[in-house]
Amino acid sequence: LDIEPTGSCGHDKLVLYGKDKESVLGEFCGDLIPRPILSNSGESEIRLLFLSDEMVAGRGFRLQYESSPNIELCSSKEGSCRNRKCYPTEKKCDGVDDCGDGTDEEKCGKPVSMPSDICGEPPIQPKTIYGSADRQVGGAEVVTNSWPWQVSLQHTYKEPNAHFCGGSLISPQWVVTAAHCVTGKPDPQDLRIVLGSHNKYNKTKYEVTRIAEKIISYPDLEGEKLRQMSITHDIALIKLNAPVIYTDGIQPVCLPSLGWEAQPDWVCYSTGWGETRGTGFSDVLKQTEQIVMSKENCSHNVQTQVCVAKAHQSPCHGDSGGPLVCKLGSKWWLMGATSFGFPTNMFSGLCGVKGTKVVFSSVTDKADWIRQIISKYN
Repeated sequence: LDIEPTGSCGHDKLVLYGKDKESVLGEFCGDLIPRPILSNSGESEIRLLFLSDEMVAGRGFRLQYESSPNIELCSSKEGSCRNRKCYPTEKKCDGVDDCGDGTDEEKCGKPVSMPSDICGEPPIQPKTIYGSADRQVGGAEVVTNSWPWQVSLQHTYKEPNAHFCGGSLISPQWVVTAAHCVTGKPDPQDLRIVLGSHNKYNKTKYEVTRIAEKIISYPDLEGEKLRQMSITHDIALIKLNAPVIYTDGIQPVCLPSLGWEAQPDWVCYSTGWGETRGTGFSDVLKQTEQIVMSKENCSHNVQTQVCVAKAHQSPCHGDSGGPLVCKLGSKWWLMGATSFGFPTNMFSGLCGVKGTKVVFSSVTDKADWIRQIISKYN
């Protein structure tokens, strides 16, 4: 495989479909050899679509296929992982993530952990930035794994990277993001969550993957009802298919209590892999200093939203859902989830324009709701 690597394989790609030309078996670019693909049950056909634009050429692809009425990816003594790997059946629910995506540790009957006091203290310290050469549109590359609660939301069937939104880990099995990020994901299994990541195409030693088990937008929207989200209440929760084990590169951020408020002129930080200078997505995680605005200067709903402003430094497309964190004492607290800059730029438009404000959905306003949902689906 040698196909131009881009986010979500947006330029050149090889797509594998089922016989109906609608069910996507996989979408690939880059040079990482995918695991074998198996045709849909009852079908003896896989359709290929190769797309290439006029810019940047690789060598393409070469493949081999095998046809048999009884072919399986894993043996009778193995279980199948969602990522098409195999694991020994005796290792199911042993507390070790043999698959790398949690498949062998899901549905094990263990209680889901609630957010705890062990939070907001990254073992690898972030470097605070005052001014930078590049714009998240703005921001500078972070110290690798120094914001260990940052997650990447990706399309499950696209490889090697299909980042489209961010999120924040608040417990071993729950992530906070923006509701508008998940409106097109009625089936949780279409959503891949990557934790411990830094460079989109080079894995860190801490990187792990999970698949969504449940997606809930405020106040209790699931499935097709996710499309009914309100931008005024732009918050959603994602339950992972299996808990993650905390490491130096994967840690939860602290969840505030109802009534806490980010105060005017507080210096907080946002992080993400979004666009830089409007020319494309960043390959590495970046951080941006954010100055909290007073309620008087925020023309949006001050109960459910937080306004920040810093000239030429703001989150952009691909940063949505990512954290706004503020440091109180020795801990970092999740005060917001990236929502929008202009009312028109949730999905397209301008970013980082001088004098404009960026709006985060308030996590403090939804703190009790978050705890209630986690308890309800424990």
